[in-house]
Amino acid sequence: MIKKRQTFFNTFLASVQVLVVGGSVVFLYRFLLDQLGAEQLGLWSVVVSTTSLTGIVNLGLGGGLVKFVAQYIAQEKHSEISLLIETTFVSLAIILGVGLGFLYLIINWLLGKLVPVTELQIALKLVPWTMSAFWLSTMGQTFQATLDGYQRIDIRSIFLIINNLLYLFACFALVQSFGIMGLGYAFFLRGTLSLLVSRILIVRMVPDLAWFPRHWSYKIFKETLAYGVNFQIISVLVLMLDPMTKGLLTHFGGLSATGYYEMAYRMVIQFREILIAANSVVTPIVADLHEKSATQIKYLYEVSFKLVLFITLPFYTLIAIMTPIISRLWIGHYEPAFQVFATILAVSYAVNTLSAPAYFANLGTGHLSGNVSSHLIMAILNLVLGYLFGSIWGSYGIVLGVSISLIAGSVYLMFSFSIKEKVPFQRLVSKGDIALFASNLLVVVIANSHYLTSITSTASVIFTIGVLSCLFICITGLFIWRHSMRPQIQSMISFAFSNRLI
Repeated sequence: MIKKRQTFFNTFLASVQVLVVGGSVVFLYRFLLDQLGAEQLGLWSVVVSTTSLTGIVNLGLGGGLVKFVAQYIAQEKHSEISLLIETTFVSLAIILGVGLGFLYLIINWLLGKLVPVTELQIALKLVPWTMSAFWLSTMGQTFQATLDGYQRIDIRSIFLIINNLLYLFACFALVQSFGIMGLGYAFFLRGTLSLLVSRILIVRMVPDLAWFPRHWSYKIFKETLAYGVNFQIISVLVLMLDPMTKGLLTHFGGLSATGYYEMAYRMVIQFREILIAANSVVTPIVADLHEKSATQIKYLYEVSFKLVLFITLPFYTLIAIMTPIISRLWIGHYEPAFQVFATILAVSYAVNTLSAPAYFANLGTGHLSGNVSSHLIMAILNLVLGYLFGSIWGSYGIVLGVSISLIAGSVYLMFSFSIKEKVPFQRLVSKGDIALFASNLLVVVIANSHYLTSITSTASVIFTIGVLSCLFICITGLFIWRHSMRPQIQSMISFAFSNRLI
């Protein structure tokens, strides 16, 4: 059965983690923009997104561990969990160790095509540090996935909050001393800490796990690999999107455009992660229900979707109307490219967030074909539309192509899941949702017309924030209060703080 109180605290701390990480990104990117400039920030973005391709060779083993730990617990195979973890760890260590040598040459070649000649030597010096950091982080995620499988996402979230704050302080100290290379050193330190501390955190849950994993089971490897292949296809498609987009941006718009896109993307994605992190707690729950009571999965999906829809509409409306203010406060001046990028991304990620309940439900059941098809649609459209629109409208066209690809893939996933689980879409969207959407759209239209005449100086920022807050509360707040989900959320929060567990 679902542990409602634990689920609430998992959700709460996962959201707090994202808020802290998001706040850290704000401080870090403003610092880097002042310290290094937009071009160097764009260079760092290209290097990190390119070296993230190291995730291609892990076969999806780490990502599938959440499902299998939860599944083994539900099947009461507690004695086999340590062997499951060791098999995954040893497999990843060997596969990544061999694969990274080949990828190092490929990544250097890619950077030679994407980065201007004047910046190439710096980029190549950063690669060993970023690749090593990704390797360490991937190994650490084996132990973090174990925490998720035990539904102790709260512990993982607290650790990641502390680790991210330490990374922030390391960046501040090392960048001032070593410039952009300091980012590489800080990135490596974060990966090292991720591996070491994550191992310590699971000592009490899996006491018989060897400190230096060395056992390996072909049976378990074969079982996890069957799930991991589909998971890895998803991972590869996700990994392709970021370097593909930034490569096109650098080609058609230059490193400055890439730098401002990176800031807009990070802002929207960090806000989005608040909702995604809260919804990700569903995966181990679904895995447990899949073994014990599969009929409840449909009910859990309906509740999750309605909750996400209710929160998503006003959430992304606030992002859209506050973007010019954020630009002035974060960048130091109003930057049109940042506003356009952020607004386009906010729209696309709003739709993408609505597909999260279906995405995580599929992860829990192991039926990943819908997720794979969704990401395949995104990857193909991103490349085709990005290049086509980029050649016509430059950097703005590329981001428009990204947006269309995200929306198309997300809509496909939502409808395919609803059809598979026989959940009529009209049961998921109420009249209250339609009214809330209309009120949010009205706020966005009014706010943007207000910007055209009011955002002219720093002195207008405080006044504009006040006006927009009143506008949002007066128009959207009424529909939020009258929505049927509002009392349900209040009830869930009250219940979570009671002493009952179901």
